[in-house]
Amino acid sequence: MRRLYLFALVAVAASAQSPLVLLDEYHNNEAQPHYRWDGTYPGGYSELGKLLQGLGATLGSVKEPLSARVLEGAHCLIIVDPDTPGESPDPKYITDAEIAAVVTFIRNSWGNRAGAVRQIAPWRPGARA
Repeated sequence: MRRLYLFALVAVAASAQSPLVLLDEYHNNEAQPHYRWDGTYPGGYSELGKLLQGLGATLGSVKEPLSARVLEGAHCLIIVDPDTPGESPDPKYITDAEIAAVVTFIRNSWGNRAGAVRQIAPWRPGARA
């Protein structure tokens, strides 16, 4: 978790404007909200959120599948511990389309210029083209 905090802090400090830090609540929607900005669990993400806001960041929550529209304007995306069937009656697994959206976003942000990623499955271990 310390590495994640460090990454988020670097992303905020490197930005000249009020950076938007998104926390994925769609793929982790457990009953105990320690992976939310407004959670009350000791050591949860609410403490990181307070720290980031103190550095000038704007906090946002992702409550739907990842897409170019959802990621627009973000400086940092935090995805943590996706749900499993034992944690949620309806776990939301990340899809190839969501992975493609995140990779495309990264490849075209912060001055980068690259094409859209359209195919993910062949990159997975054991997958066939």
